Amino acid sequence: MKNVQCIRFFAIVSLALIALPVTVRAQQSQNEKNIDASMIDRDGTSPEKAFIIKNISDYNACHSKESIQKEYAKTFNQKYDYYVTNRYGENGKDWVVGGIGKHYLTTINGREIDVTAIVLLPSKKEITLYFDFTEPFAALEKAEGKLEKKQDK
Repeated sequence: MKNVQCIRFFAIVSLALIALPVTVRAQQSQNEKNIDASMIDRDGTSPEKAFIIKNISDYNACHSKESIQKEYAKTFNQKYDYYVTNRYGENGKDWVVGGIGKHYLTTINGREIDVTAIVLLPSKKEITLYFDFTEPFAALEKAEGKLEKKQDK
């Protein structure tokens, strides 16, 4: 079951990364309204200080896996749109996402933690950042479960 979740998560992540450059600025002001003050006492440098990602996706109008994945991308992209951009600058100019194997999902103390490496430019210093995706991942699984029940009828 966990492998299926990871495969599903990384398929969604791939879609989100494709849309990333287009959505960064458009979503930033909306995301700022939806994000709590977790940046004050959390810097994302360890699982204990992981940025807490809130679910901002609304799955009520989703009637397919594709629409659920597109909706989830809104929540996923906030990690770049707000947290990383706010601290490290513009994607592609000031930093880039690390290479293969530098991004994965893990469970730590019952929390769904997204681990992402970024490389600061031009120094090429790599930083590992932690994002707590427990809430949005639970909402995603719930939406997928509802869709599966509808399709089974």
